[in-house]
Amino acid sequence: MKSAPQLFAERMLLSTLSIPKILLLSKFGNKLPLSAKTKRECVILGNGPSLTQSIEEHKTLLANSDLFTVNFFCTTEEYTQLKPRFLVAAAPEFYLEKLNDFYKDFIPGFYKGLVDNTQWDLEIFMPVEAKKHSHWKKQIQGNNKIHVNYYNNTPVEGFEGLTHWAINNGLGMPRPHNVLIPTIIMALRMGYEKIHLIGADHSWLKDLWVDNNNLVMLRQKHFYDEASAKANPMYKKGQDTRKLHEVLQKFVISFEAYFTLEKFAKKKGQRIINLTPGSFIDAFERKQS
Repeated sequence: MKSAPQLFAERMLLSTLSIPKILLLSKFGNKLPLSAKTKRECVILGNGPSLTQSIEEHKTLLANSDLFTVNFFCTTEEYTQLKPRFLVAAAPEFYLEKLNDFYKDFIPGFYKGLVDNTQWDLEIFMPVEAKKHSHWKKQIQGNNKIHVNYYNNTPVEGFEGLTHWAINNGLGMPRPHNVLIPTIIMALRMGYEKIHLIGADHSWLKDLWVDNNNLVMLRQKHFYDEASAKANPMYKKGQDTRKLHEVLQKFVISFEAYFTLEKFAKKKGQRIINLTPGSFIDAFERKQS
């Protein structure tokens, strides 16, 4: 265990490094679509295997809340049934042009589903870096129901006060190694009193292994492909594969980030409630129903 002076020195260094990141990488003036908020509560739908069950169990809650969805949810039948108000994308593969064959095969399906299935006003959130790339914008320009918003995903670390300040002002966040992190932040910044999570299983550890070629394989199961999901390596920005320590580090950073968001929510008088059965997230208030 690190001593108090070690922790202070570490946080001081991380804070010192985070400030120039904000100044260099973050864009000031990104506004939230506050007019799109219609309810006091919201539900964030992760794409975990439990989501189908949770949608059935929480129909009343879903009907009376604003809905945030993520990533490939827009390609599913549930998307057109629930008509969410928001969709958040985080991975750079959604907007980078230089991708390996693995991503080239399925990223176009995201935009096809988004354009073909969205027949109501939808606010989509993309990392601010996506502004620099035009090819993905061309894929959605034919649908005037899709309204694009940008957020700063600049990683901010160090003293809690600095991280909270960056979150509150939309200038950065804990490292967004999972799309749930920026999604929760959008909901917090929009002022929802209660933020409910379903489909936030995060149970990847059960489906992670190293094969005989030393490739780290992960079978990422979603509610829409639980039976058919195949194991694949994890990639860095759609290119090189990750080593086991890099994969586990991503997990550690994500789970730790949720404790930062929980503290931030409590300071703001907001609640993050995890309704996901069997979720591995241990930071938020849990409810069975």
